[in-house]
Amino acid sequence: MLARERQIYILQKLQLLPAISATQLADELGCSRSTIQRDLRALDQRGEIQRHFGGAMRPNDETIISSLNESALEIKLDRNAAAKRLVAARALEEIGDGDLVFIDTGSTPLYALPALAERRVIVVTNSLAAASRLASGSHAEVYLLGGRVDNRYQATMDAITIREIQDFRFDIAVFGANGVDLTFGEAYVSEYQIGEIKRNVLDRAKRSLLLIDDTKFDYTGVCRYAMLDDFDKVFVNKMPDGTPVPDNFVICETPKKGE
Repeated sequence: MLARERQIYILQKLQLLPAISATQLADELGCSRSTIQRDLRALDQRGEIQRHFGGAMRPNDETIISSLNESALEIKLDRNAAAKRLVAARALEEIGDGDLVFIDTGSTPLYALPALAERRVIVVTNSLAAASRLASGSHAEVYLLGGRVDNRYQATMDAITIREIQDFRFDIAVFGANGVDLTFGEAYVSEYQIGEIKRNVLDRAKRSLLLIDDTKFDYTGVCRYAMLDDFDKVFVNKMPDGTPVPDNFVICETPKKGE
């Protein structure tokens, strides 16, 4: 089958479905997943589809992130890595030695850990991924919150987790989000229980930072866990074209050569 024939098939499928995975397309068309990914890149560049989570969706269809389509942490970690690294590095300037720091679940806060490990801070987290990265060779003292372990998020998340949060008064809390909406000024997560944990941390933090990359503007989620102005600072690599920058947003631009 010619490339354009495959691409027409993909477009026809998306007239029936809001989204489809590359794996499903490869099975239906009898070709490799890498071949489908090339077709998706071509369609995306022409604006005929929007690539999304290992597959494709209709262009301009807003995706609501939920437990049904949320990707596992190890899959999300490498997405938009340069932007996440840039945002995390800038946010670290807000954290000083001796601080009691909460580190949220999710991929973006993990990029702050290598530098944070060199500081004499106390870190509290419900992220198994964060705790394991800080467990050895780190100057940081680490507390892992208890509760039921969710393997997809690599995190503890239940009533025990929330109860233990109440024992801490954080100097600073570092959060991520599945999506943000600038029109309504809201930050979202994929599940209510995750949102409840984040809200409880917000209530126990003296200062709060939200770390996002610009892809988060394309998504919302099942649960709103905070208003954007609830955070002292929101760090992002760039804003959508023509969008006003809220007062508490920090745009983390890549330094120019020689600066």
